[in-house]
Amino acid sequence: LSHGAVVFAADPVHAAGAPLWIAALWALFATLQRHGLAWLARRPALAALFGLVGSPLSYAAAERLGAVEVHDAFARGPLVLGVTWAAAVPAGLWLAQRTATPSRGAE
Repeated sequence: LSHGAVVFAADPVHAAGAPLWIAALWALFATLQRHGLAWLARRPALAALFGLVGSPLSYAAAERLGAVEVHDAFARGPLVLGVTWAAAVPAGLWLAQRTATPSRGAE
């Protein structure tokens, strides 16, 4: 991430500044918005809480595996991650609901 909260391990393949593996994980997470996590769309505060707590935990696990380095001075890295994902998860759910097309059975 450009603010320095997270530094990804060396990877020869990058997509828009991020390693391909994390870009793929973000894309896969985006596919959950319309179906698997749709129940959270009506609960934006809970979605934000999941983003706030879940993202630093996920990145901490990735750090233990050696895939990333999270800057932890004064909890800056986990805080930036948590706040970013606390906004991104409800926003992604909102966007998924707004861009959903009607099912064919509703015609």
